[in-house]
Amino acid sequence: MTNSIQNIEENRKRRVKRINNWIEHASSVPHGENNEHISFLFYWIAYEAAYQQYEPEDKTKEYIQREKFHKNIAGSEYAVDDLQFEIERCKKQAEKLLALRQANRCFWKKGEDWSKSPTAWKEYFVESSESAISKLAGAIYDSRNIPEALNSLFDNLSIVRHQIVHGGSSGNSSFGKHQVTWGNEILKRIIPVFRGCIDQNRTKDWGNPPFPRVGVKADEECLPPWMTGEK
Repeated sequence: MTNSIQNIEENRKRRVKRINNWIEHASSVPHGENNEHISFLFYWIAYEAAYQQYEPEDKTKEYIQREKFHKNIAGSEYAVDDLQFEIERCKKQAEKLLALRQANRCFWKKGEDWSKSPTAWKEYFVESSESAISKLAGAIYDSRNIPEALNSLFDNLSIVRHQIVHGGSSGNSSFGKHQVTWGNEILKRIIPVFRGCIDQNRTKDWGNPPFPRVGVKADEECLPPWMTGEK
């Protein structure tokens, strides 16, 4: 069901407020490589506040929501120039992350047809990383492939997120320290652009944020939103 103009505006304000809260948390983390995994997670939460959708039946996979969001961002006013500028500023870190096998899904998840060849995963990794870096260059040069470049970049960033939340990267002497540092710099540049785009494109429907506010006070006994239609 299409949102009303009032709902669109309320949802947009809710998203911007949530994003701002988590960007502020990230910005308040003390500087230093031993704290970058913390600010990374705060920026990632701000990112999820920007793109996640409330779905009563929980059918859509996360990466599909991300890809739809990136396409909406790239097709919006006030976004392309800022995105090109900030992607270029973190180009070095982005290329390193895209070229890192430990930040690529194929390194950790076996493909269905890879058992026949011990080198299949590496061939896929080389091909996918080279394609992602090429799309990144296109996004910077003339805004081509911005959605595809963001899809590849945030797919790798999601692996870094998993490494942190599952205990694999925690700063200090962690093997995953470098990709966390690179990822933190990327998120620090790009997430505020997403926030600004949502804030300025006030007539665009960014969807219903997850975990909508229900009831009129905290911990109130109330019906679930999928029954009441709250958004």
